[in-house]
Amino acid sequence: MNKPSPKKIAIQIAKQGTQETLKVFETASKQIGLKPETSQQNEENSNNPKKLNEPTPQEKMAKAAQSQRLMQAYEGELEQIRKENLFKELQRKIAQGETVAIENFSELAPEQKDVLKAQMQAVEMQKEASKSQEKESVPQVVSKKGRKILGMFKKKSQQYVETRQPPSS
Repeated sequence: MNKPSPKKIAIQIAKQGTQETLKVFETASKQIGLKPETSQQNEENSNNPKKLNEPTPQEKMAKAAQSQRLMQAYEGELEQIRKENLFKELQRKIAQGETVAIENFSELAPEQKDVLKAQMQAVEMQKEASKSQEKESVPQVVSKKGRKILGMFKKKSQQYVETRQPPSS
């Protein structure tokens, strides 16, 4: 019991599919009134499969140029993503109160550097405002609890008060 391999089955199905589509195209062209391809053209195509499969040097160059442009575009996108991540990281550090030397990051755009400088100034102003507010606020006096107050609550809970009840009728 020799089972055909999946590869052979796939090849056989592909051949059947192409033959069936050719038959469909031939019958459709007959119905429309077009002449089907001559057997001579079919023989030429079958004899020269290398010409169909092999790209010309111009196609190779065009394909290479296109792939090079795609690679450059991808590299540009990666560089842009790295810059955005760096910018976000610097913003996070500044928001946490860290001091960052923005001049050391030459890859950032001037607009991004301006935004980071403005954010650093805002954080510094907030720190100064909180410090001045602490200085200006009046210190609250915290006194110790008096012992007498605690004793009064104990006495009230220990005292029993008699209440008169109305006479029953």
